Amino acid sequence: MGRQALAAEAKPAVLFAAVRPHAEYVAKPLHALGIELASCRADELGKRLASGQFNVVVLGATDDETLKAVVEQFLQEGGGVFLPAPFGHLGRAAKWFPTPEWAGEFGARMRWHECEDTDAANAVVDSMGVKHSFSNRIAAPFNEGARGVLTVVGRANMWPPLAFDFDEGWSVVVRWAESVRPKAPEAQIGRLEAYWWKDQPLTERSGLLGVRQVGDGRLAVCGIPAQWLLTPPANCPTVEATLSAGVGERPSDWLRVFANTLRWLAEPSLKAGRGGATTPPGLLVSSDIIPDPPPIDWSGPRPVVRDVQKPLVLPAMEDLPQVRGLVGARTELSGYRGTVAEYAAAARAAGLDYIVFLENALQMDQAKFDAFLRQCEAASDGLFGAIPGLTIEDAQGNHFFYIGDNLKFPKPDMVLPDGRLATTGVSRTEPIFKYGWQYLGYRVLIGWWNHAKNHTPIGDYKLYNSFPIYSFEDGKPVDSAFAEYLHLTGWGGCQMVFALELMSGPEQVAKRAAEGWQTVATLGGEYGDGTYVNRESYGVAGLRERWKGAPAWYPPYLYITNGPRILCWTPQNNCVVAKGDWWRPDLWQYRARLHVASDVGVKCVTVYDGDRGVFRRWLPNGAKDFEHTLVLANNLQRDLVLVVEDLEGRQAVSMELWNRNTTFDQVICGDRCNFLGTAFLRRKDGTAIWHRPGFRDNAGLSPNKGAMGEGTWFMPAAGLSPFPTLPIDGQPQSLPTPRVETLLNVPGEHREIHSAPSTYLFSPEYAVGQGNFAWAYDPAEYGAARTPLGHDYQEPVRQGQIGKNAWTSWYRLVPTKLMTGWVRLHATQATLGDVRYGRLQLHLAMKADVPLDAATGWDILTVPGPVQFYVEGQQAPGKAGDSIELPFRRGTVAVFATPGGTAVLCGDGEGLTARVEKNAFRLAYTPAAKTLKKDVPFDLSAPFLGFSNRLDADGVLDTLADFGLLKPGQTAYEPVVSRGMTVDTYGTWNVAAKDGAFEAALPGVPLAAMISLQVGGLNDGWSAFLQDRRLPAPNFRPIPVRDATAYALVDPTDGGADLFAGHPVVADAPGITILVAWMEPGKWFIEAHNPTDAPMTARLRTSQGWSVFAFEAQADLPPGASRTWTVFETAE
Repeated sequence: MGRQALAAEAKPAVLFAAVRPHAEYVAKPLHALGIELASCRADELGKRLASGQFNVVVLGATDDETLKAVVEQFLQEGGGVFLPAPFGHLGRAAKWFPTPEWAGEFGARMRWHECEDTDAANAVVDSMGVKHSFSNRIAAPFNEGARGVLTVVGRANMWPPLAFDFDEGWSVVVRWAESVRPKAPEAQIGRLEAYWWKDQPLTERSGLLGVRQVGDGRLAVCGIPAQWLLTPPANCPTVEATLSAGVGERPSDWLRVFANTLRWLAEPSLKAGRGGATTPPGLLVSSDIIPDPPPIDWSGPRPVVRDVQKPLVLPAMEDLPQVRGLVGARTELSGYRGTVAEYAAAARAAGLDYIVFLENALQMDQAKFDAFLRQCEAASDGLFGAIPGLTIEDAQGNHFFYIGDNLKFPKPDMVLPDGRLATTGVSRTEPIFKYGWQYLGYRVLIGWWNHAKNHTPIGDYKLYNSFPIYSFEDGKPVDSAFAEYLHLTGWGGCQMVFALELMSGPEQVAKRAAEGWQTVATLGGEYGDGTYVNRESYGVAGLRERWKGAPAWYPPYLYITNGPRILCWTPQNNCVVAKGDWWRPDLWQYRARLHVASDVGVKCVTVYDGDRGVFRRWLPNGAKDFEHTLVLANNLQRDLVLVVEDLEGRQAVSMELWNRNTTFDQVICGDRCNFLGTAFLRRKDGTAIWHRPGFRDNAGLSPNKGAMGEGTWFMPAAGLSPFPTLPIDGQPQSLPTPRVETLLNVPGEHREIHSAPSTYLFSPEYAVGQGNFAWAYDPAEYGAARTPLGHDYQEPVRQGQIGKNAWTSWYRLVPTKLMTGWVRLHATQATLGDVRYGRLQLHLAMKADVPLDAATGWDILTVPGPVQFYVEGQQAPGKAGDSIELPFRRGTVAVFATPGGTAVLCGDGEGLTARVEKNAFRLAYTPAAKTLKKDVPFDLSAPFLGFSNRLDADGVLDTLADFGLLKPGQTAYEPVVSRGMTVDTYGTWNVAAKDGAFEAALPGVPLAAMISLQVGGLNDGWSAFLQDRRLPAPNFRPIPVRDATAYALVDPTDGGADLFAGHPVVADAPGITILVAWMEPGKWFIEAHNPTDAPMTARLRTSQGWSVFAFEAQADLPPGASRTWTVFETAE
């Protein structure tokens, strides 16, 4: 191909597309080496390249196939293209660009394997414990200034560094060391299976980096993914070592090789006179300053995100076509009657748009399955879908279904001889992961059914995305799980909702279509959640697209019905990336429109907020259709489920309509195993404050499914201190910090209790996750030799001994013997960067008397490591290693200091005793009666704080004093209350409202965190707001109310505050529901709703002290009716 000397006189201009180079590790050093850099979004690439100002594009994962033509055109015009590992996120595999197939078109075939270095002397381990292999096999002229390179070996991520086999048209630039050998990877991932390593050795044509000429342009392909080369976390020693720092005496100059490659790629277009772009200063700045989010214009029929670079018009909330189908056909291929073609003909005749087959995998083999897929394809066209699906069981007798065009028959190593999934190992879920995740790539619908007969109860279901509320076999009821469905939605499960109609012959189709439950899709055109807008096909084609993609968090598009129709149930802006912008009502607003209909008349329209109760209930009195638009705010996570009942008692049930505010939010992971979330604020200088919503690395706040102890331990200081990390899901986000282990079991109870999670409250201000004492692990599971179906366990002695976390808990549960009630973890978003506040709360009762040890009581938690006590601000006597015992009441705190931060537990109330023995702290409940009496509830509370390692011991104590925790009743802030009263200031500022609101002035005071304000005495059914009248408009935001208490954060550190906290609109009828919502500048929405079965009359008025608008009206509301008003702000 010819080797010209690298051009040194001209500066290449390089555009990083869909990838922003790390400022310290990449951008600054490249710029110092004479490379000009810029970055852009994927959707800006065409415009930026068309400017002619760039010589090279470094192309990250764009998930936009339309860019292929743009990049190929750039190559034809003499441009250079650099590809890090050419694939993207697994969840978007169908839309990848670039792709390994595209690289293959140019003669670079990817090798999907891991590598190991057989020469121990050639390998080094960095400060993060990651192993690297050294190689100096770098071709000239790309080796200029490069002494060698270190490359990660093994599996430090889901993506190991990959080799490519390059054909003769390529020059191999970097090769592995000769001592490196390939080995099979741990993960066999969906679309990449075609590149699976099959014992092929590395050759001289195998490399980590190769380059070639492509027409007038040039192409480079690298096996290192962008996150391990260009865009690592802010503090990532492993990538820094790879790029330039090296490890010990082993140098690594990947950055030099990268710069040399960019120069080579730029040569043709530089000679043609192109280029000239210069580096924007912001690209070289390592601070994480977060810009203000663009405004959202709500004035038109469709909201518009006024992004200067790319305005985003949100989808309309309109009625969509109904794509109707039945789910559950079974043919002669799996031991039933009829053919695919006969079922399809019957479904078409019944007016259906699709039929889903659920063949019994236990009665099929690969040959029958292959024939089944061919028949489904033959029976489908652009207007009708015969969609493949399977039912299968596991060794314990759990029942599953898998649906979609990406379906494959299980491999022999995934199943037992009888065809059931081989859940007989120590990790019972391993074959579930292998089949659904690795083999099917999670690009199918997965659900459990036959709930009553399953070994695992609904509350511990995992590794799925779909839920059948109702199931029938040949018209006979099997499943009825509406309450359980609401429970799953209550913690944001967002499952695809189904009704299964399992049919043994095609003659049943007409009857079940007319009398049974259909699963209906409403889709086509644009959809989105406020953070994106996508477009999909209409009809069954759109449905198949959804089911082939990533079936996770779409706005609701499925419902089930045996009568009524849901024509619209869709939101606008239901997910907001607010980044801690507290006074931006345009960002926080979201809307939801419902439109339902019934030919026989609508009796009732109910919206549930998960398992937290009824949100709205309308009684349309037999109207043929009913519609309503809700104007809401992202001040509270809601999980809304729409249920429609007609006059004949038939129903329609929707998917969940969820909303999230990333200032402080929680979601369930796509596998429905574990909770995740975001806690994202900005300091006054614009820099980001980011931590986890819960008090542990990579987790939400609600206890994960599994053992109660595993789900409820917490680290108060997790994530607060700067810490080096890796670009890996699950990597710890901070230095080790004090860990509080909960011991939530009483004498005589089953050995291990299940966490049974739920979400009490999640809002940007405050959150409460909950575990429930209802279930325990069946004692028969410990050491079990055989499954309930008679299959031998591989290691009986270990059965039940492990696997109680969110991913591996796969056991029978039984009711608790003694314990009822709940445990709650509270968390505020009050941090200003260095301090977090939380609380452990227990509310329990016993099913029988439980005698406690007279001397020690009941231990509820323990913390290993040294501890220092303070009582009323004074250090308590005692030194490390001493045995200590003291009452743990208000004014007593236990301080646990580590290099990763400090945790503090605070006494609260009577009956708690702290003990220290052998440097281990234990907190015990020691009631005077020495017995937990049957059916007598009791409550325990332990506030706690976490501090970053930026605060020394004095800073910790000062903060405790500021918030009234060292000397109860004495705080650094001194509010002047003009309405209501202060009740308590121990950690949080608890107040009582008067006539629907609380008012106070706070002088400015320096604090290490915001004040968490809790306003009692409010109405759960009325909207509440916080207004700081000291600030310019907009100076208000909605706040959540639960069990008569509102939660808000107050920041007096910048001049104080003048507060109104409560209901802006009140009524003389407390049973009425009042919704108050900002709509657009100067314009508000008010709704009065009667949720009862009796008429109501109420007088509504603006609450005294609310200064934004004035309002007064009388509402005469029939049962289940709403009335709305538009109100305009008062001119100042």
